[in-house]
Amino acid sequence: MEPADKITGISVGAASCVNSIKITFDIDGTSRVTPRYGGPGGELFQFTLMQDEYLTSVSGYVKHDYSEIPCVSQLTFTTSLGNTYGPYGGGGGTFFEVNVEYDEIKGFFGHATTEYLTAFGVYVMLA
Repeated sequence: MEPADKITGISVGAASCVNSIKITFDIDGTSRVTPRYGGPGGELFQFTLMQDEYLTSVSGYVKHDYSEIPCVSQLTFTTSLGNTYGPYGGGGGTFFEVNVEYDEIKGFFGHATTEYLTAFGVYVMLA
């Protein structure tokens, strides 16, 4: 997804790995929704951010699956109001974290197979 004016909600499908992600965001006052990236599996989790709330941290784990393909095994999101959403996914593997405490996460990029996310990154806007 391209960087947004504001991320307003996230939907995550997760089991042992993060199967999918879909983002709701605003650009120029218009609400938009990304396609669901990844596969159809896992339990579906959703959260919506309040009007004055934004993402300040994303953390998680990445590991290799049974066929040695990398998978994002867990994601956790933290906001400017101190709310934490997640962890989503089973975890395990190598920990990662992007914490921009006084700045704002504006979007995401990455890669997915037809089963799950294999890479995950963030766009950050400095305050």
